[in-house]
Amino acid sequence: MGISGTVRAILALVLMSSSVALASVNEVFCDYIAPIYKSNQWGRFSCPKTPGIIFGFSVLGRPLVYFDFGNKESEQTTLIQCGIHGDELPSLPMCMKLIGEIEKGIRGVPKGTRLLIQPLLNPDGMLARKPQRPNARGVDINRNFPTDDWVAEALPSWTKKDNKDPRKYPGPVSNSEPETQAIVRFIDAHKPQKIISIHTPLGFLDLDSKGSKTKQRRAKYLAVNMSKNSGNYRFIRFGFYPGSLGNFAGRHREIPTYTLELPHGVSRPTVDNYWVKFRVALWRAIDFDLSRGTFVED
Repeated sequence: MGISGTVRAILALVLMSSSVALASVNEVFCDYIAPIYKSNQWGRFSCPKTPGIIFGFSVLGRPLVYFDFGNKESEQTTLIQCGIHGDELPSLPMCMKLIGEIEKGIRGVPKGTRLLIQPLLNPDGMLARKPQRPNARGVDINRNFPTDDWVAEALPSWTKKDNKDPRKYPGPVSNSEPETQAIVRFIDAHKPQKIISIHTPLGFLDLDSKGSKTKQRRAKYLAVNMSKNSGNYRFIRFGFYPGSLGNFAGRHREIPTYTLELPHGVSRPTVDNYWVKFRVALWRAIDFDLSRGTFVED
């Protein structure tokens, strides 16, 4: 699948530390995204024209890339994440379809707002010989975040509740993985107003949030709105896992974190149908200003 992880890392470092055009980041990023599209028969892959920005590296040195749209000074920032679990393949095209729709002028980021998209947080897992949930060191990134219950509960929970399932190994210590560290730095640096994390295949929408009653009410209102705009998609409060993104961002940072669990299926028609089903809900979520409890474009 193209150049080695070591070469990617060297190239990424060059891109970050030189005057090489940011568009070159896209070449590296698309070099490992295109084969995923081909192997899953998702159709022709179009590399984004918007310059990608590196915010970290995977264990094997693949750059972690995000795309930045809208007003870079706006406090009304939405962060959308895909591919934190490498075997949850359909999450990737959801992020890429969102980028494509913006670039084609089908839909724009609401005036005065900012949208950050991280299409693939676990490239090593998705690009493994057989796509796998954890990263290249066998750590579930979504159980490795530095939450206050990690030391007391992460490994015992993995042992008792997950029967030491290697797919869900939380790591030797919290925040041990370069992918986790990069995501933590990114969230703390950009302070998004809300986070939408796209997964598969459990088939529900979850919300992790803490804060004032007003903030909680507004966060839930948006979740209900997203559900209704997705054909009354099942909305539940799944609860916090030790070391999960929802625990870290939703509880510790008080950033409402919405986990969209797509249904099962990876074929092209299925993935295309996911976009049709959830497109409006995602755009309405981007439109929603949690600080005021209103939709920007209403």
